[in-house]
Amino acid sequence: MDADDSESLDRCVERVRWKIDVRRTVLTVVEASLNEMAAGAAT
Repeated sequence: MDADDSESLDRCVERVRWKIDVRRTVLTVVEASLNEMAAGAAT
């Protein structure tokens, strides 16, 4: 492998990590909204 290959691999890894972070953030927000809705419905 030459330098170009490893650089593009690093970029791929960064992109995957970013996607995972975004997904985790979205899930957290959705979960919080659902909890609020459930709490609202319970009262």
